[in-house]
Amino acid sequence: MSEALNKFKTFCENVTREGIEQFDQMFEANALFRDPFNHVRGVNAIKHIFTHMMDNFPRTKFTIIDHAQSDHYHYLRWDFQPDANKALVIDGMTQIHLGETQLIDEHIDYWDSASRLFAEVKPTKSPTRWLLNRLCADKSAQIQSEQLSQ
Repeated sequence: MSEALNKFKTFCENVTREGIEQFDQMFEANALFRDPFNHVRGVNAIKHIFTHMMDNFPRTKFTIIDHAQSDHYHYLRWDFQPDANKALVIDGMTQIHLGETQLIDEHIDYWDSASRLFAEVKPTKSPTRWLLNRLCADKSAQIQSEQLSQ
């Protein structure tokens, strides 16, 4: 595993503003970043996304659950708590590609923003839960979770 990937995993488990400043040592200058809300290129744009996250969620916590790799990609499975003092936990996965320099040149986050976030935040809670229930094939066959049952 590359030093850049190790540094990024350490950053995820101990999110700090100082860690964001070290992204130049983890990401290629023209790296791609995508998640449900952002699609940007460049380490400065990636720094801005993480700084924005820290501005809005200063007690952010990530827990790396698992790490797998293929010939070309690394996959980090994680739990994200926007506020370590609250119960909301969002599970997701990050796909990472390392470039020729062994720095991260592609970082793509996969997580369900509808049922894991929008269904829990007051302004979007009711319409999101209505939509999730409407799109559900057979509510009686579903494993009941707090997101769909309320």
